[in-house]
Amino acid sequence: MRVRKVARFVLAVTAVLGVGLVACSTPATATSVGVDAWGYNGDGQLGNGTVSRSDPPTAVKGLRNVAAIAAGGYHSLALLRSGTVMSWGQNIYGDLGNGTSVDTNVPTAVCAVGASPPCSVASGNALSGVTAISAGGFHALALLANGTVVAWGDNVDGEVGDGSATATGVEVPVPVRGLGSVTAISAGGNHSLALLRNGTVKAWGADGHDDHEEDPGDAEDGELVAEEDARVVATLRERGRMPLAPVGEDARAAR
Repeated sequence: MRVRKVARFVLAVTAVLGVGLVACSTPATATSVGVDAWGYNGDGQLGNGTVSRSDPPTAVKGLRNVAAIAAGGYHSLALLRSGTVMSWGQNIYGDLGNGTSVDTNVPTAVCAVGASPPCSVASGNALSGVTAISAGGFHALALLANGTVVAWGDNVDGEVGDGSATATGVEVPVPVRGLGSVTAISAGGNHSLALLRNGTVKAWGADGHDDHEEDPGDAEDGELVAEEDARVVATLRERGRMPLAPVGEDARAAR
């Protein structure tokens, strides 16, 4: 598993279309005007054209008509009302889905499935038809209007769900295998979840036992993830391998 960020605090963000819980570097205030963000910015996740930390809210450059937002470990996403997705921040594992592994401190378009970069709305090769987004530790999910899901980013534990597990990451969105009739999605630190229309849940990625599912499975495949993550953090602290950090500082734990 990747070295992952352990959030030292959580912010409750009220946006025009609802309330979301996001950690640390936090895009917020999604409106027709744009998005504000604040906090740690070493990888450009605030999207303001710099890599400098900002305690007060700062405007994300170039965003308009935002419908939803999501903050990952070190990257950020915005779903526009047009159904396209913008991303910015760390991109070492293809976290941004723009066909590269280069960090960016301003929003860039997420590519369509199978597209070759550079991707943009104007060129017609950007991801479209998206109704919901979710950002994980180093990967991301997008729910499409037809009830299917695409994913991109870190895939060392199979969290992208395309039937593979790759150390280099997935830089362009790929369909999550075997999923349909999905109504909601959620990306965790190293795992992914999908709620189906019939009320069942599919899970894939790391399950906290040093093994993983590369394809979506029933909920029990990943139901212990949150519990095991908490146990890992507690164990690391007990063994002195993860010192407690002051609230607001960035902390990382090797899983």
